[in-house]
Amino acid sequence: MLKNVFVILLFIPYFFYAQYSIKEIDSLLVKEDSRLKKEGKHEKAILLNKDIVKQSGELHYQKGIIRGYLNIGNALSTIGKHKESMGYLDLALQSSVDFKDSELESRIYGEYAKNYYFLGLDEKTIENYNLAIKTALNIADTKKRKSLLQYYYVDLSAAFEGTNKIKEFYMAIMKAYQLKPSPFIASRIAKYHILFSKNTDSAEYYLKKGDSMYNTGEYPVFQKSILLRNYGRLYYQKKEYEKAISLYNESVLISKQIKRVDDLPETYKLLYEASKALNDQEKAIDYLEKYTLVNDSLDTENKNTLDIPIKKFLKEKEIQNKEKENKLYRIILLLIVLGIIITLITYKILLSKKRAKEKLLHQKDRYIDIKQSEIVSLQSKINDSYEEVIQLAKENSPAFFGRFLEVYPNFSHKMLVLAPGLKPSELTLSAYIYLGFLTKDIAQFTFKAVKTIENNKYNLRKKLNVPEKVDFSIWLRNYIEGSNVD
Repeated sequence: MLKNVFVILLFIPYFFYAQYSIKEIDSLLVKEDSRLKKEGKHEKAILLNKDIVKQSGELHYQKGIIRGYLNIGNALSTIGKHKESMGYLDLALQSSVDFKDSELESRIYGEYAKNYYFLGLDEKTIENYNLAIKTALNIADTKKRKSLLQYYYVDLSAAFEGTNKIKEFYMAIMKAYQLKPSPFIASRIAKYHILFSKNTDSAEYYLKKGDSMYNTGEYPVFQKSILLRNYGRLYYQKKEYEKAISLYNESVLISKQIKRVDDLPETYKLLYEASKALNDQEKAIDYLEKYTLVNDSLDTENKNTLDIPIKKFLKEKEIQNKEKENKLYRIILLLIVLGIIITLITYKILLSKKRAKEKLLHQKDRYIDIKQSEIVSLQSKINDSYEEVIQLAKENSPAFFGRFLEVYPNFSHKMLVLAPGLKPSELTLSAYIYLGFLTKDIAQFTFKAVKTIENNKYNLRKKLNVPEKVDFSIWLRNYIEGSNVD
């Protein structure tokens, strides 16, 4: 045993400093990269491809450099690091300017589209997937062409779903399934039948198909997480909420293990809905808080990344301008005597640049207008939500506290930080006080005696250490909204 360990240690430096041949690089770029990602080892895949890029550079192997950057961009996107992913895709695109390869070019557009999708830029997503599909049609190898087209139609279907184009969503996902079925695609078709066609028999059929394919061991583990999530949807539809929650939790576990953070918010939201259906208020609040935490974290990261499309647009223009300049120099060398033509071409280029700048400024102005419109719309929604909560409170509706937490998601957490032992009834009473209702109003709405409400408010005031001379409602609002409560 010790002898074997010694031999392994002896050869460790060789593995660390191994030099790959071009043939070995091609194998690592496809087979080893695929194996690592299939096992959810995305960080190891990134390190492998960085080493391949370095060694491909030393060998002046351009295809290895481009594919290495592309693989890194894919891995980073998979684990939710879209800003870094876009950076490596830019490197891949820059490296491929003078290297014509339809497969690589198509893959680059596909990865850009994938990042745009997670950033919520639906039109850019659809635009880049259409470019990827158009380029993929030029791939001579039938197997590779079908495999890539399948991949693009899957993701294009998600973009259509995000823009509520349900017919296009179904057509795209069925094209993908016809090209090359997979557990993930079968699961997506099942989702369509659960949510849109309301055909649970068809949904169950495709989920079983997905299970059967996954059990062959040929597919990455993340596809299992999507299968489990849509199985959960099916059981939720059948009102088997406990079974649905169990399946959702299995999906969350896999997503965490392989660090697919982009998948977590949707699953947490489904867990919240299932717990709410079971009237498990404590669990529902817990899942709602987890959803809010992960979703806010992703929103922050995506906001920091939203400047990337503009930067990429400028880089694309820079590449296009460089190509135009190269062509112009060749024209000058060949047609030096035609000064008038050269002057006209130069004028045209300058005019094109001016129009491009004007177009970019117009797009920026439009973006600002859209954001301002969204702010106004959001304010309107907040006002509508407040009125809805007030009405539910007056009706003593069982849905009041759940809806209140949706409108004020930080309320429960901050109250429990202040007093961890608060009961659901005390939290509900706190919500009434926070909304500014008087004791007699609360008594009237909840069909209780005024004296009972006064006693409950007194006990709650003691638990929260609220001074007697301080207005309880104002104190509570100041605390929840972060103001001074001394």
